Amino acid sequence: MLVLYVAFDNVIKGSAALALALLALVGLCGMCYGIFVSAICDSDQAATYMGLGSFFPLAMLSGMVWPFEGMHWTLRSVGWLLPLTMTTESYRSIAQRGWSMGHHTVYAGFISSLGWSIFFILATYFIVVINKSIRLLK
Repeated sequence: MLVLYVAFDNVIKGSAALALALLALVGLCGMCYGIFVSAICDSDQAATYMGLGSFFPLAMLSGMVWPFEGMHWTLRSVGWLLPLTMTTESYRSIAQRGWSMGHHTVYAGFISSLGWSIFFILATYFIVVINKSIRLLK
């Protein structure tokens, strides 16, 4: 945010604290996803491939690079299932439209990011428990 709003002199119309809180939640979601990937993969190389291989489709289909409204309807239907779609729209609404937490689009982004974080934490927990029980059976 420092580079975007100070160095490039972009204007943020909404609350900078609200935007920062959303970015912190997105960072938490990304860390939970990274831990999830490391629990799934057997090697560092596989985890690197999975992490890098999932980033590009995630960035393209969530509306960060290409506008969500400009996508084909089949890509749009897949895009709503991704973790960053609602948070991208929420950040855009805070920064460019000046909307507050009282607007549906903004709090939906917060709920989405928190929900995906919880999903990744629970999935990681179950994967670790299952892998531990498999190792005990061997």
